[in-house]
Amino acid sequence: MGWLEEHAWGRSFPPLPADLARQLASIPSSDGLTRPCRAVLIDGSVLDRVYFAESASWFMNWGVWPDEDPGKCWIDVRSVARVEESGFRLPVRFAEELYRAGESGMGYLLFRVRFRDGSTAAFVTGGAVDFIAYPEGQSAATVTGLIPHEGRNDPALINAPDYSWCLYSEERPPAADTQARGP
Repeated sequence: MGWLEEHAWGRSFPPLPADLARQLASIPSSDGLTRPCRAVLIDGSVLDRVYFAESASWFMNWGVWPDEDPGKCWIDVRSVARVEESGFRLPVRFAEELYRAGESGMGYLLFRVRFRDGSTAAFVTGGAVDFIAYPEGQSAATVTGLIPHEGRNDPALINAPDYSWCLYSEERPPAADTQARGP
């Protein structure tokens, strides 16, 4: 086991409650790691842009815990009452296309989104691309396509909106359960 694996298992996050697990299962992942959604907290407040992820897998991808990175916001899974689709998310197929296209530069992605009315808007995000700040009058329902790596010199380039991370732990199986058993 390498340093990353050891460090990832060295942190403990609360497990995902069964009801949230069922709700998250209905939210498609566009990167195979996260579930971008809207979270309604126990206190009634709503966060429209939250990425849920299993903590060890998340750490293996990002290399730093969200509470140790001043550029990241995070919430405790125990504060979440329910999750649902977010109206601020790119349609999954377009987010998948961006993840496949990869970075436009070191740590960022540029892309242009086409809308049903023929207009376009250029966006820049970090490594997470699912949430964008839609121009007035546009939404996920009006997106018709996108062009990765375009928009660098657009004077109206739109920065990624703020979002939060919500990490949870999965029980690590006991060593005996992961070994092949003989007769």
